[in-house]
Amino acid sequence: MQHIIKGNEPQELTDWKRQNPSGTYDDLRIERRIIRQSCLDEQKYLCAYCCELIELDNGKSHNEHIKPRKRYPQLSLDYNNIVASCESNKNCKSNKHCGRKKDNADIPFTPLMPACEIELEFTYSGRVRGLTQPAKDTINILNLNNSVLMKKRKRSILNLITVHYGIDGNNPPHLTNEDPKLLNLLKNELKQAKNGKLYSFAPILVNIIHHT
Repeated sequence: MQHIIKGNEPQELTDWKRQNPSGTYDDLRIERRIIRQSCLDEQKYLCAYCCELIELDNGKSHNEHIKPRKRYPQLSLDYNNIVASCESNKNCKSNKHCGRKKDNADIPFTPLMPACEIELEFTYSGRVRGLTQPAKDTINILNLNNSVLMKKRKRSILNLITVHYGIDGNNPPHLTNEDPKLLNLLKNELKQAKNGKLYSFAPILVNIIHHT
């Protein structure tokens, strides 16, 4: 995860709520897309949970309620409760992850908490482990260690190391021997969005460097 700082809700949502005081999230139409665009801008186009690069349309993302709207209807239109999540394989139960896996469950650990960048620890294999019980429970609820997602993370991590930064990625633990100044430079570059977007899984490599 990367820590998400929520901004002001889109003006279109504010106007809609003013005009529809008894309205619910189910009543929204084009406003849903506007909400998702605003969330993607905040998240630099990365999934709120797994940090995979996602898109606005083409079934690549959805509006995700951190507190499930079916259980917390009073929060269904609260912009601070909405993030953009990826669309994992809906037809394969074992590969579901992130928002589609969470469904109506509560998670004790969210991307709105600054600790999400500290209490989750990633490895070069693409696996993530929780350093606290809430973090461990959240990993399980979101299925963040399913094999498909782990392979994507591993491939992206090695690609970022070797292709973009010229560091030896054939033997990832070698990263621990790199010049700290180079690692800090790498970390800072990974945090810089290009055209409003970060590299897919970039915060994961930042996490690895942090724990190196």
